[in-house]
Amino acid sequence: MAEQVAGVKAAGTGSAAATALKMSAMLFVLVRIGGFVFGAWWGAVARPHLRALLQTAQLSDLETTLNHIFGIAMFPFTMSILVVLAPLFGWWVYSRVDTARQDATGWLAALFFCIGDAALAIIFSGVQHRLGYDVNMVGLAIGEAIVLLWVMFFMGLGFNIAKLFKSPL
Repeated sequence: MAEQVAGVKAAGTGSAAATALKMSAMLFVLVRIGGFVFGAWWGAVARPHLRALLQTAQLSDLETTLNHIFGIAMFPFTMSILVVLAPLFGWWVYSRVDTARQDATGWLAALFFCIGDAALAIIFSGVQHRLGYDVNMVGLAIGEAIVLLWVMFFMGLGFNIAKLFKSPL
């Protein structure tokens, strides 16, 4: 009888992959919402000032230059959002996921996030190419590996803080 109860409880918690997929989807959505808000403020506040400044420099392709500047600004912004959110997700993993599945859940969530991020970059690579960006798949893979390690590092910090204080989230 005890084996049946334990089996039902374990089946009810779901797999590490399902939990990681939900986690990565939530992280992906939160990062994209942050990017949307940043892009809106960029377009409303920074872009007009940069356009006026760059017009005095008489650049041949002003729009491409502005898009390059936005792309350069977006990467640090995304990494800073991950610095804030990843520890909270690590803390959540410590608090809510079975001990046996915690490692797999964290790594799979970070991997699924990177796969979604890379898929989004590939989907919009045609638009980026038209805007003057050079889409390099090797560079994309290296960048996603950096993001994967970045997310896991900060998720691990949140996990260890939760473990240290034994405080659930």
